[in-house]
Amino acid sequence: MPVRSSTDRSAADDDLIEMVRRVGVAICRWRDIFQIMSPAIKELFEQVASWPQEDQEELAELARQIEARRTGVYRATPEELQALDEAERSGIANDEEVEAAFRSFGRQ
Repeated sequence: MPVRSSTDRSAADDDLIEMVRRVGVAICRWRDIFQIMSPAIKELFEQVASWPQEDQEELAELARQIEARRTGVYRATPEELQALDEAERSGIANDEEVEAAFRSFGRQ
């Protein structure tokens, strides 16, 4: 296989290099976060990895609720935002009600 110089790199090579860099950054962040977690949470994460997707989503929702309680900021799920969009389009909720809900979710 011929050796290529750095000037022979293609856009696909650059994309792959960028993807590997991003994965490396994400791994480092997760390692740092994981190190400060309690042993109980670390054990739970290992168990959660084997749960069905539906159960993992339920746990994520509970965590979002805890975060909202702690910070006073609720982050709506994509499904909740979609439901509000549909309510606005269908006329179930008026514009003011929908906008108030979006503001409470941190989306304007």
